[in-house]
Amino acid sequence: MHNKFLSLWSMMRNERRNLRDLRSARDAKLRRLIRYASRHVPFYRKLFEAHGVQPDAFRTVKDLKQLPIIDKAQLQTRHTNDVISDDYGSSDELIMLSTSGSSGMPLEIYIDRDYEAIRKAQSLRPYLTNGRRITDRALYFTGHTDQRTKWFEHLGLLRETRIDSSADHATQRQAFEQAQAQIIQGYPSALASLATDIGDESIRATKPRIVF
Repeated sequence: MHNKFLSLWSMMRNERRNLRDLRSARDAKLRRLIRYASRHVPFYRKLFEAHGVQPDAFRTVKDLKQLPIIDKAQLQTRHTNDVISDDYGSSDELIMLSTSGSSGMPLEIYIDRDYEAIRKAQSLRPYLTNGRRITDRALYFTGHTDQRTKWFEHLGLLRETRIDSSADHATQRQAFEQAQAQIIQGYPSALASLATDIGDESIRATKPRIVF
């Protein structure tokens, strides 16, 4: 969690950096990424060798055109160990993420704890940039209703109540009244449906300051 807040601080700071510095940082990270992949990930090492890609020749995003295009099928049919860095002994040391598979076979990818912190920071950053305060209580209408209380919520920071966006309106309305949230966020269709259901009725809830 410490890494999450460090990542968040860095992202918030980047929003105020000038374009030249941002481009320079982006290109430096790209160079490190290409070289790391070629040296530590079997799938990319073999791919680059097969297409004559020279990782050390990369300088800027303009060099991305040198990379071969990879389709989803190539990643789905590869051996799991081929796409895992040799910095890790096995996939057991990593976090597995999967797409829904709505367009066919699900795609599984693996990330480490540091990138998991970055993902969480990326998710939170636009809300803070657009007016959410870390002391606000948020009511989140979502399909992912994991409600484990985080340590920082006990300190009154980034408090969040999750409610299933497919729940019946009575359940959603009760959650709306009980949460007393300053921030409401969720799928537009779910929020529009709830607003229509409530209509002009009087409800016992804090008027939200922002709706995302």
